[in-house]
Amino acid sequence: MTEATPLVSVIIPIYNGEPYLELCLESVFAQTYENLEILLVDDGSTDGSPAMCDAFAARDGRVRVIHKPNGGLSSARNAGLDVMRGEYVTFVDCDDFLLPHMVEFFLHIARSYGCDVVTGRSVDTPKREIAAVEQPPLEVMTMTGMEALYDREHYAVTVMHKLYESRIFADLRFTEGMIYEDAAIRAPLLWRAQRVAVTNQKVYFYYLSPNSIMRSGYSAKRLDVIKVYELRRSFFREHGLTELDERNSVDFYFRLAKLWYEMTKAGWPERGKHLPVIRAWEAELRGEVRRSPFFPPRMRLQRIAYRYFPGLTRLFFKLRK
Repeated sequence: MTEATPLVSVIIPIYNGEPYLELCLESVFAQTYENLEILLVDDGSTDGSPAMCDAFAARDGRVRVIHKPNGGLSSARNAGLDVMRGEYVTFVDCDDFLLPHMVEFFLHIARSYGCDVVTGRSVDTPKREIAAVEQPPLEVMTMTGMEALYDREHYAVTVMHKLYESRIFADLRFTEGMIYEDAAIRAPLLWRAQRVAVTNQKVYFYYLSPNSIMRSGYSAKRLDVIKVYELRRSFFREHGLTELDERNSVDFYFRLAKLWYEMTKAGWPERGKHLPVIRAWEAELRGEVRRSPFFPPRMRLQRIAYRYFPGLTRLFFKLRK
């Protein structure tokens, strides 16, 4: 690694990614910036992914493979963070793929603006191909990590299509055993960031897989939103971030109503077990949230619709399509 060409670690968690892995890896190999450490973390795959990882490592010396028992996405990312050597790090899901200039572009922005976090935009696609993308004129917005933490418009929650200085993860790891892991790590990550660059350039293809956890219907894992709320609440209160703590409560209170709606919409057979949990949290938060200036009238009405009129809400969304 030199100052002119710092090593960039690319962490790719893989679980049964055989149908997708080749396009993902080819898009990483095709990066115009070549000083990469490509960490393929095989998270206990049961398909042909492990053999594919080993074949890619034999083909390209920049590839390192970690074979581990299945532990979930956060566990796989953490395994990559534990062994990475790069000065910078970026995360890629194994069913997604990149535009060829992503890493080079991010490094240029990081150095030009003195930022330790750089983010671009993603393109949602149901197709398995790297298509031409029309880019808007470049815009770069810079802010401190704290400003990004308060920013609810420009800084996306996901850890993908971003570049980080590796030092941010020196004592930081993803919470394992849950979904919504990106939402859980957002606050402590930005707390450690000094300066963030938000760009409008599209650099990352996000594959709309029908097998995605977030698109595969309601499941008990959706209640992991409670863990996210508790982690955020603990962090905000530990650091005296009162406004963010209050906004977190409002967001969670609204999300509880949406969970109720999603369970009802899906006809989830075990919803009777979870409805008392939702009711208990609603009762705990109701007084605090109703007085909050961060709970605008439109949001209040949406919450009432989700919570008390799920049938009418489903009809409304159906008519809008």
